[in-house]
Formats: sequence, structure tokens, C-alpha cells
Amino acid sequence: MHTISIILIFYYLIYSIMNTTIDTSLPWWQILVKEEKIVKKDSFISSLLTFYIKSEFAITNKRFVAHYPKIILGIFPWWFNNITFSIKQISWVQIDVSYKIFRMLVWIILWFIWFSTLAMWWMGLLLLILGILMFASWIQTYIKVVTSWWITYCPILFWEKSKAETIVQNINTSIAENF
Repeated sequence: MHTISIILIFYYLIYSIMNTTIDTSLPWWQILVKEEKIVKKDSFISSLLTFYIKSEFAITNKRFVAHYPKIILGIFPWWFNNITFSIKQISWVQIDVSYKIFRMLVWIILWFIWFSTLAMWWMGLLLLILGILMFASWIQTYIKVVTSWWITYCPILFWEKSKAETIVQNINTSIAENF
């Protein structure tokens, strides 16, 4: 705990010397530079099981910042990605929906195993819960960010698609204004 406070103090001193403002409202402690303002900021749930882990997105008048988890099979969090793109680098942004057939097949297999393990109720219950989570994660929604050299997929839950469309609309508006 003590080392974290020392690091934060050092972090503050370096960037105060550089005449920037520190704004921790951006994802993953990003720094706002001079004349940079937050246009829109929002957070989304990435997966049903990891409802406590949020994907964070922010748009400033100069860049797009995201902090989101990488999730294996739609259930298990693995690591976090942090991206920052200048608005001038982004070609376009859209909402993308994909269907994960492998997750659906795993659900079907777990469903059949569940029927065979009805004698062991605790094993059957565990497989049923895992199967329901796999079934619910087979429809995956992404915020797709396309630059001239990179395509990034930021996962969100499918029922937060309408909320994510406002972020996408703000990014595309910022791209059009800076073009």
C-alpha cells in the first residue's frame, strides 16, 4: 500500500511539472493534456459471470480511450487491454454482433451430461449453471474500432447495445469533426 502511494505521488509530480492536468476519470489513469476535454464516458458489463468487471470507454476531443477485459469462452476473465487511439487515427467505429457456435455446442454437451448426472444432484446443478452461462454468452456484442493498421474488438453484453450506440455515435461524430 505504501509503495502505491509513493508511485502515485511520483506520477503526480512528473505530470504537474509537464504542465498537464491529471484527471483520473479517464479509464486506467490516463492523463488529459492541455485543451483536452471529455466528450463522453461510459462503462459496460463484458460478460454475465464477470458482471463486476466493467469495460470503460471515454472519448475526448482528441482521442478514444478504452480499458476492457479479455474473457475466455465468455465466462473467465484472463487479462485487461488498454487502448488509446487518436481520433485522427480511427477510420470508423461500429457495433458488431457475432455468434459463437463453439459456446453453443459446449452448452448442448453440458446439457446432455446434466441429464446423465441427475443422480449426483450437486454435479448436475454445477453443470446446469455452467451450461446456462455458456448459452447466454454465445451471442457476443462488440464495439469494433478500426484504424488504418489495427482492428480492436471491445466486448459488451448484448442487452447494452443501445447504450453502446451512443458511444459509437459520439466517436464517429468526433472523427467527422476532425477530418
